[in-house]
Amino acid sequence: MIIALLVLIVFKDKRLGIGLSLNLIIVGALNFLLKIIVRRPRPEGINIITESGFSFPSGHAMMSIALFGMLIYFAYKFIKNKGLRIFLIIIFSILTLMIGTSRIYLGVHYFSDVLAGFLIGYAVLSGNIYIFNRLYNYKFKKIISNKSNDK
Repeated sequence: MIIALLVLIVFKDKRLGIGLSLNLIIVGALNFLLKIIVRRPRPEGINIITESGFSFPSGHAMMSIALFGMLIYFAYKFIKNKGLRIFLIIIFSILTLMIGTSRIYLGVHYFSDVLAGFLIGYAVLSGNIYIFNRLYNYKFKKIISNKSNDK
């Protein structure tokens, strides 16, 4: 949520921060609901840290996909500098994978918890990006049509 607030502050178009915030809220609520429904216990044995609550799906994996996936989308759509865009996409992708891997390494999730978190988070992210594009498509069309008129 801190990053969503920063996006609200930094970017002129406040819809980006609102879209990111709504994405995180939806993913967080869905994760909470799925943990209550599935009620899978956390792995036992060698745990580097201890976590409470249920294991499936991994909330960290879901939130990392929701957060960094939306930031990747924003970088792709709005950053004109190709080098910076590629750099951010790579960094956000690595962070997402590192978060998921760390949950398994720390012994607080099974691989299937993290995989499910990534897949569910990606599905929600995809739906939210689709809705975001549908709501604000007029702006993207306007930008594209202005570019084609310049030629």
